[in-house]
Amino acid sequence: MVIVERTHASDSKGRRRLSAVGVVLLSIVLAGCQRPFETAHDTSTTKPAEISDRFERDIDNLTAANPLEKSRASLDALEAAGIDAFPALVAHLNDHRKAQPSFFGRDAVDVLPSGESRVHEPTMGEACFDIIQGQVEGNWPKDFRDYYALTPENVHDWLVAHRGLTLAQLREAAKQESLRRVRTDLQTHPTSDRLRSIDRFLRKPFEER
Repeated sequence: MVIVERTHASDSKGRRRLSAVGVVLLSIVLAGCQRPFETAHDTSTTKPAEISDRFERDIDNLTAANPLEKSRASLDALEAAGIDAFPALVAHLNDHRKAQPSFFGRDAVDVLPSGESRVHEPTMGEACFDIIQGQVEGNWPKDFRDYYALTPENVHDWLVAHRGLTLAQLREAAKQESLRRVRTDLQTHPTSDRLRSIDRFLRKPFEER
């Protein structure tokens, strides 16, 4: 319970003090109502619901059924939105629709019940995770990827744990997690050229990786 001291109406300083307390209380209430890792939007010209709808449309445009150019434009828009698009992307992590293989293809093979194998077709959930990981960690060499901080299984909780950070801060937090794992393994395998290479790679600026 918050108790606000009453001030006589004729006391102008008291009115200002009461007004300031009210603003602080309102800010606390609004902050407590935010959803996990929800980001702030500029609502001066666009309502939050309209922004969410825009992200949903862009995500839907990534399905394999869409023309390549349309998917490319929506992928660019989601990447440009940065962390503002993360809640919508996380909401689609279990989306099993087929995604554009040209943008989200993997070097993986699916083995069918018949024993036959075929090139893996990326799902929309995998595509949405790839966008988040690309924004936070970048696209690493294949041989280094077991040291990624983010996985499809932990990305939701990881973003909740790091709620409120900027994209630059999220990148630094993920890098430090990966570096700790690499350096822990280097203590056990101090002559490993691979681990040394990963360590050097992670110490580069994000834009150079």
